[in-house]
Amino acid sequence: MKSNNPDKPRWKLILKHLTPEGLTLNLGSSQGVMHKWIKHNHKQKVIGIDFKDADIVHNLNKAFPLKDNYASNIIAGEIIEHLYHPFYFLKECNRVLKKGGKLILTTPNATAFHYIVNPRHGYDLGYTPHLYAWNTTMLKEITEMNNFKVLKIKTINHFTNQNQIFRYASKFICYLIPPIKPKLFMVAEKL
Repeated sequence: MKSNNPDKPRWKLILKHLTPEGLTLNLGSSQGVMHKWIKHNHKQKVIGIDFKDADIVHNLNKAFPLKDNYASNIIAGEIIEHLYHPFYFLKECNRVLKKGGKLILTTPNATAFHYIVNPRHGYDLGYTPHLYAWNTTMLKEITEMNNFKVLKIKTINHFTNQNQIFRYASKFICYLIPPIKPKLFMVAEKL
């Protein structure tokens, strides 16, 4: 499956950090392009869970309909900022992961360059509003409070703006000042 999607570098980073064996849950996935790409490129079974168009249709604000120690990996891409109870969500992620299982989470960076330039970035485009904004410190802390060991947390580039001049200027500025890159990427392990 080929894709020229600007998200592809992020998908490859996610794939690189998955444990090679066992079941992977893709939370907030729908049956979108990322979910299909991960399923195609990961050697193990991948199950998507979302409120519609998913392998398991479920509201991620509630307890997951899965038994304890069910999965080896959880991908939570661009979902935690939309949930009513992110602490409870991470608690549920811990419950369904096997010991040593990986949680790979991405979310917009609250201190990103595009939010500095335009604090209402995304809201005028009809996106589902973000209920929470995360920076590396807050995300690491809430994850560790839920019995995870954070193995890696960093900011990453992810620019989809169609204005090439703005996109290239943003990449250059974020290269010089990494904490203002647009996305947070975290890998955590269940203790």
